[in-house]
Amino acid sequence: MVANHHLIKSLSCHSSLSPGKAAKIISTRSFTSPNTVCQAKPYNQIPGPKPMPLIGNTWRYLPYIGEYDIEKTPENCEANLKKYGPLVREVLFGKFSILHVFDPSDMDSVFRNEGKYPYRRSHRALCKYRHDRPHIYSSGGMFTENGDAWYRSRKLVQSMLLNQSQINQFIPEISLTADQLISNILEIRSLSGSVENLMPHLYRWALETNGRVFVGQQLGCLNLNGTSESEALFGAIHETHEAIMATELAATNLWQYFPTSDYKRLVKSQDVMGDIISKFIENIDHNSTSIHGAKSIVSQLFNQPEATKKDIFTIIMDLFLAAFDTTSFVVAFALYHLSCNQKCQDQVRKELFEIFPSGKEPISVESLQQMKYLKACVKESMRINPFSIGTGRVTTRDMTIRGFHIPTGTMIIVQNQVACMQESNFPRPNEFIPERWLTLERGNWPKASPFAMLPFGYGARMCIGRRLSELELYILIAKILRNFRVEFDHDEPFRAKTRFINVPVGPLKLRFIDISN
Repeated sequence: MVANHHLIKSLSCHSSLSPGKAAKIISTRSFTSPNTVCQAKPYNQIPGPKPMPLIGNTWRYLPYIGEYDIEKTPENCEANLKKYGPLVREVLFGKFSILHVFDPSDMDSVFRNEGKYPYRRSHRALCKYRHDRPHIYSSGGMFTENGDAWYRSRKLVQSMLLNQSQINQFIPEISLTADQLISNILEIRSLSGSVENLMPHLYRWALETNGRVFVGQQLGCLNLNGTSESEALFGAIHETHEAIMATELAATNLWQYFPTSDYKRLVKSQDVMGDIISKFIENIDHNSTSIHGAKSIVSQLFNQPEATKKDIFTIIMDLFLAAFDTTSFVVAFALYHLSCNQKCQDQVRKELFEIFPSGKEPISVESLQQMKYLKACVKESMRINPFSIGTGRVTTRDMTIRGFHIPTGTMIIVQNQVACMQESNFPRPNEFIPERWLTLERGNWPKASPFAMLPFGYGARMCIGRRLSELELYILIAKILRNFRVEFDHDEPFRAKTRFINVPVGPLKLRFIDISN
């Protein structure tokens, strides 16, 4: 009984779970055998940077006095990997610590032990915002919740988003927004073909595409003059992400007790976003389809008897938040790497000319299946520049990694971005080599562990928008490269910094040169 009480307390402290939720996990999980745990070395013996009393290692991230740049998390983590080894325990403040896992075999162990309901510690301020408004939201949503609440929300929509045949119905709609972006590029580029910064246009393309898929409506995001509502939605989503990041990275959790400036930003942006999204949902004919026969996600949800109006609103808000910047990020870096590796771009274009000889053929399921080299290029781009440093988990059972006891309630980050840049996992890791992902062309390229690169996460909490995101970015990149030769048009490399996820630094300046059919 004493041991269980200690375990519940530990789980609650480390993962921000209530004692009741922690107790429920204990009652429904099996643990590593007691003999294995007893023989393992204590968790606090895992090497890592030495903490100071009370403030731990948080001082290392402070401006001027700290040795880490919080916007360069992968570089910080790689330095710790070299100094301390494949397991690093980082005490941040008080007794709160994070276990960083760098070896793919250990990542395998983490995921194999996560159980039916993987837990994570994320988007806590957004969770509070929604729990404070039970008349609007059914729960904290898929990002913020854990356990039964998370599972119920995800279950309502996963059959629509993770079923490839279901997602394929949106190919014509996605193609239309891709064509609209290409028309915009033709209009905004200079006489030399240069677009000063493609990023804002990619963000608006993603938002417009998701509007067609999620609520079956044109949002007007790709109108070059914009609309007040689309601009307000764009700004609200951006502000939400910034506010969530600020609250997550805050040295204290004061926002939990009174409205700090960052929490007020979250409230304001979410109120604006909620007002706009609710209008979209109210305007929907639940039985309507697009001119191509596709039925929006919200229409499909309304046809599910178990989905309440609050469920639907919560899910659609989640989807708009999730799909805003990640897909744009992947497209941006794929175009960047292909513009810096013209031989690879030429190979993609050769493939596209074979699939679309005249350039006027519609994209179909069959043509997408033939884009093998394009997909290898996208995958290689995500290896070098993923939109997330890795995946976070809170352990729901005791386990052992490398002979160390990892107790229930431990916060773990599997460091995939660092793992992807290690010679031991990917030879010549700094080079853009799509062939490493192709079976016939692999040659001397060894097959990497499937746990080394997980851009969309893993298991039951894998990114629910993965299938849609891949479809969107394949279609857009294919259309761009079938129409243009893309060249990087800037003196400084295009790079990313770590915010809540990775985000681009500076403009993406590209030159779009017409190609003849």
